[in-house]
Amino acid sequence: MYYNGIYHLFYQYNPKGAVWGNIVWAHSVSKDLINWEALDHAIYPSKWFDINGCWSGSATILPGNKPVILYTGIDPKQRQIQNYAIPKNLSDPYLREWVKPDDNPLVDPDKSVNASAFRDPTTAWWVDGHWRTLIGSRRKHRVGTYDLKKDRYIPDNTSVDGWAGLRFDYGNFYASKTFFDPSKNRRILWGWANESDSVKDDKEKGWAGIQADVDVTFSFPSLDKAERFDPKWATLMH
Repeated sequence: MYYNGIYHLFYQYNPKGAVWGNIVWAHSVSKDLINWEALDHAIYPSKWFDINGCWSGSATILPGNKPVILYTGIDPKQRQIQNYAIPKNLSDPYLREWVKPDDNPLVDPDKSVNASAFRDPTTAWWVDGHWRTLIGSRRKHRVGTYDLKKDRYIPDNTSVDGWAGLRFDYGNFYASKTFFDPSKNRRILWGWANESDSVKDDKEKGWAGIQADVDVTFSFPSLDKAERFDPKWATLMH
């Protein structure tokens, strides 16, 4: 996120070790995307709606240049619920302190949603007078179909190591996010490059992954034939 001349990078972090757990939102800032300074954690468990963890989400710049963070909190029942946080002081370009308003949570999973798999809200967007966001969820379905005669999944078979996930892309670059940089009129993509070894090795070296950006250039001769994105729930359910 770019705010008042400062680049902000928020990322999932375990302050107690180099293995997964005790998740908070760490916060680093930069003026050039090269030299970074780590600040105090932006979001950490402190309320009933996130007492067991502050998981992934997104930051959005609202009209009036007002940042807001959407994130998944883990409540006392281990349910994943969606919350938001706002800066305590908008005049601080480093946005050192964030507060969680009392009207949290924003989205509470109903009985149709698996509350243990309902997380990671996307950056919100404004359409027709309403804010919209996407949240990952799991229902009883699978990707593709299973061919009983050939004993394989279509469009892709499971991997030889037994993992049933279908891989859309390849490479050591995970959970990428983008943001618009108005200072140079460009869009920047970030992702997590997992460089984990064994748990023992990760603990000894003190870290298990890095944040990385990618230099990508796209050329579009025309958008006349581009398919319009329809965010209606009816479309998503089919």
